[in-house]
Amino acid sequence: MREAILHLSDSQLAAAGLKNLIETVRAAGFRDVTELVCHGPGGIILLQVEEPLPETDLDDFDAIVWWERLATSSSGVTYLCKVSAPDLAEDFPIHEHGVAHDVSDVCEGGLEFSVIGSQADIGQTVSTAGEAGLNVLLERLTDYRGPTSYLDALTDRQREIVQTAYSMGYYDVPREASTDDVAHEVDLDPSTVAEHLQRAEHNLLSQLFQRTGHPV
Repeated sequence: MREAILHLSDSQLAAAGLKNLIETVRAAGFRDVTELVCHGPGGIILLQVEEPLPETDLDDFDAIVWWERLATSSSGVTYLCKVSAPDLAEDFPIHEHGVAHDVSDVCEGGLEFSVIGSQADIGQTVSTAGEAGLNVLLERLTDYRGPTSYLDALTDRQREIVQTAYSMGYYDVPREASTDDVAHEVDLDPSTVAEHLQRAEHNLLSQLFQRTGHPV
């Protein structure tokens, strides 16, 4: 497995409708972001910044479907957000190329993605973006050293059920799918699905609070 760091410039982010959001995160002092669930052009993320983000801006950003402020500590402020960037996903369909990915940095002049997969899959991702007119710069390519995601706290089954629930709209506001709907999709009893979701959410929040200075 290989890990590539890819760079998207501010001008390209502006074309995708993400300029104002990225500038606000940068101004607040970006610390970390973890994608908990990926679904096509969006997903659910944990975002850490040094200073609180303006709530009126969060409400106005087209890319933010909903958000919740979870914790404030000496290490920063943590938000749980559902994001959607269909314009970016159309030109940069990173979710279609068999690679794992996450935002690694909101840096001066752009955004950096960590992309993990085979060298062939990473190459296909960069090639597809280039064909769509995105000038994705390859900052570096190294051997993958191992996972560091919050999702490591989940079992494979928990991750599957959380991702299924997300894709069906279980975490939408208002909720588009019930526990029974998710249970039917994964062919399990509703009580079993509810237990998996509760355990998964507990494990994710435990990881979050431990890393943000709020042990549980």
